[in-house]
Formats: sequence, C-alpha cells, structure tokens
Amino acid sequence: MAPAPRVVTVREPGPDLANFPNSSYTLPEGGIYLEMSPFTLQGASSDSVKQYNWEFLFRYGLTDDVELRLFTQGLTVQGPPQSATGFAPLTFDTKIHLYKDDFEYFNYSVGLEAYVQSTWGSPFFDNGTQGSLTINADHVLPWGIAFNWNFGFASLKDFRGAEVILPSFQWAFQRDVVEDFALFIQGYVNAAALPRTLHAGAVGPVKTLQEHAVGAGFQWTLNDRIAVFGSYSGALGAYVPSYLGTMGLAVAF
Repeated sequence: MAPAPRVVTVREPGPDLANFPNSSYTLPEGGIYLEMSPFTLQGASSDSVKQYNWEFLFRYGLTDDVELRLFTQGLTVQGPPQSATGFAPLTFDTKIHLYKDDFEYFNYSVGLEAYVQSTWGSPFFDNGTQGSLTINADHVLPWGIAFNWNFGFASLKDFRGAEVILPSFQWAFQRDVVEDFALFIQGYVNAAALPRTLHAGAVGPVKTLQEHAVGAGFQWTLNDRIAVFGSYSGALGAYVPSYLGTMGLAVAF
C-alpha cells in the first residue's frame, strides 16, 4: 500500500524565518509556505547604519525531500548619514532533506541547503553575487526541547574587494511552554543562515572574523495554516548590527 501523502501544515516543518537556523525538513510535494517579517529592524554597527526591512521567504515543495525557495529582505530603508530606500536583492535557495533516524537516546534529521544571492535589486543595496552551502540538523532533546543547528560556508567580499569564504554557525533551542506557544533562544557565529545581516569581515581583515549574536524569541501557532513569530537579538562584535528585532508570520497553502 502506498503511503498517504503528507498534509501541508504550518506546524511541520514550521517557519524558517522565525529564528537564525533553518530546519533540515522540507515541505511536502506541492506544499507552499509564504513567510514574511514586515517589521525587521537592525541597529547600527561599526561600519553600517540603522536599517528597516520587510522580509519575504517563499517556499515550494518540489518533491517531499526537495524544496525550492526564494528569499529577499524586501523593502529596505536605510537611515542617515547614508539614507536610502529601495529593494534588497533576490536570493535563490534550495533545501534537500537527506536523512532521519531515531535511537533510544538520540535522534537526528539532516538536510543540505545552498543559496545564491543575486544582484537583482536596487543598485544601492547590491553586494555582488554571494553564495552559501550549509548542513542543517534537528534533534529532539529531553524535556521536549528542540535543538536546531546549521553549519556551513558563505562567500563574500572583504574590505579590499577580494572574495572570502566565511565559516558560519547558527543554533536555536526551542520548547513549548503551553500548547502551540513556544519560546526559543538563538544565536549565530559570523552570519545568520539567510543573508539577513552584514557578514563579519565585509569591511575588516579576514583575521578578525569571529562575530556573534545571541537572542530570544517566540513562535505562536494559531492554527494549521498560520503561525506568528518574533525575536530580539544583540551583537557580540564590532561588525554585527547592535540589535536585530523581527516580527512576522507564516502561512501554509
């Protein structure tokens, strides 16, 4: 007997914009998620000014194990002294679910994700073509704690215009506190999973690459179709925005 087709629900695999790492799980074949953060604020860093974004992430299940994704920071308003308004470039993304297994005291799910940030956006916000390749992993720990982490590499241009391969790591621990309402803590080293913040080293020497951010947030699943999320994180490094605050929602189709 053929297995029953997977049902599209915002509960599984859940929003990827909610926190820094991306899940290893993919949408079912034909499933669609539209995720957005209409309220995203970044503080200034040593080389950048305050910025507002309206982010979008479109996800489509090509097969049960292959997901096509389109991401952009969307409408972008940059503050003084370099004030500008426009649209951030498009990022073409693919995620593949590789494997899942369970043991008595340990479980894991593993995926592979790759993206290319294009130059298709307002010229002022053009950072050149950049790419990333990451391993995504999920675990369920004791006491109902979900642990999600990503490790990979991203390409960017440093302050001399030379291409640099930057290692990056993202993590989050999440737990339901009441039914359908979860809290999480999150962080990253050098970069978020999606190109949402300035990479460390974009203006400084490569030897200075060790930038961190840590924060907390929530995810509220209203029903099988809609989830709401928000987070606030602070910087532990000179080149990271001093804060990053987001509020958004995800809709499953």
